[in-house]
Amino acid sequence: MQKEYKLNSSYYIKEGRKWLNALNDLRAENIRLKDQLSEAISREVSLDFVEQADRFQQRFVEKDQVLDLLRHEINIVLAQIAGREIVPADERQYQLLEKDMEHLIHEFHQMKLSFADFLIKRKTG
Repeated sequence: MQKEYKLNSSYYIKEGRKWLNALNDLRAENIRLKDQLSEAISREVSLDFVEQADRFQQRFVEKDQVLDLLRHEINIVLAQIAGREIVPADERQYQLLEKDMEHLIHEFHQMKLSFADFLIKRKTG
């Protein structure tokens, strides 16, 4: 289903701000996950656990980097379109950012589920 995009910048600016808020929420959630990981590590030190915990720590750091990059890209686009008519190149860039946001949110959700499963298995295992 193809979305219909608007030709004025206010629509894109509003959507961009929503994305920035979503990125802030994901950043806060990523911090919470890292705190949970630190707490779990302080309780258990088996080699297998530490190796798996290290993999999650790397994924959390990578998500921080992706969040920062996407935030930067959104801010650039918002600055470029402020107060002017939208051209087809802006629409394409917007569509790419929209797909990037959807992909990031999906990946983040999957990572969160995987991490929760890891913690549950540690408590019950």
